Amino acid sequence: MSNVLAFRQKHVETPEATGKGFALIHRQFMDSRLYKDSQAVHLWFHFIMRASHKASLVETHLGKISIGRGQFITGRPTLVDETGIPDRRIRTLMEKFERMGMISSEPFGRSFSRITVLKYDEYQPENRPIKSQEKANENPQ
Repeated sequence: MSNVLAFRQKHVETPEATGKGFALIHRQFMDSRLYKDSQAVHLWFHFIMRASHKASLVETHLGKISIGRGQFITGRPTLVDETGIPDRRIRTLMEKFERMGMISSEPFGRSFSRITVLKYDEYQPENRPIKSQEKANENPQ
């Protein structure tokens, strides 16, 4: 009987409760000029994954900073650690993303910046894929 207890699953929180939900990547991104640049793709996906899905306050050494949906706070050294992409390349890619209208960056001194993924709601709609699939099934044209 003790073997049966060993297989019993522990209570698992929902992804939304832990802040570890999902992100959607549209296949249209494959048509982008950036798609053939693996570091650009990696950094862009990282930005999508890091962006907050709802407004909140983030505690920093400068005090609480407000971030909205589609925003996150980071610095280039943190991005280097998290992605393994060299600092100079991150700087170049971020400048390219800004020129292409993909992100905006608001520096807070020399410590960090608030990154905004522009058009975040287009990339990450509020409804879940299950709801989207149900809608698609209603009108199969």
